[in-house]
Amino acid sequence: RMRFDVADLDRLAQSGRLEDVILHEMGHVIGIGTLWSTLGLLQDPVQDTAQSPRPDTHFTGPLAIAAFDQAGGASRTSGQKVPVENQSNSFGSLNGHWRESTMDRELMTPFLDGGGRNPLSPITVQSLADLGYAVSTTDTDAFTVPFPNGFPGLGSDSEGKIPLIDDILWMPLRVVDDSSGRILRILPAGGG
Repeated sequence: RMRFDVADLDRLAQSGRLEDVILHEMGHVIGIGTLWSTLGLLQDPVQDTAQSPRPDTHFTGPLAIAAFDQAGGASRTSGQKVPVENQSNSFGSLNGHWRESTMDRELMTPFLDGGGRNPLSPITVQSLADLGYAVSTTDTDAFTVPFPNGFPGLGSDSEGKIPLIDDILWMPLRVVDDSSGRILRILPAGGG
């Protein structure tokens, strides 16, 4: 389920970012970042914000990795593919978003960027295929991995970024039978 702070809705709509916020949060609702650990697709998650150095947290779905390579990530030599956020000090951002320092403007990083839409990349769509969804990449946005080996700091336009920190509430997920509404099982919270 999604909840929005009504105090922010007008500002987001006026800035042209509301649709991106809604798409980003819908992504989490259907499993982007929230089911990765549960399904064994998240490796080396950050366990403690005091960890130093931080582990090279990454998503291991083969379809997302292939899309990452095709979008310019094949030249990545400084860590595993597909890099997942590991530098935030918020567990609402860690382990559940693409790494900001690599993916920058992509829709599923922990920041929304100003100056236009944040692209829904083939990487994100293929990560849904890795979760078991039937997908099509024909309507994805053009996207090139801007910093395959990472960028120190927040990447481009750091002043215009809207942080989506703490936008994931890690809690157990209930698997419900469609016909009866009966809870079939409860999956543990998947934050890493």
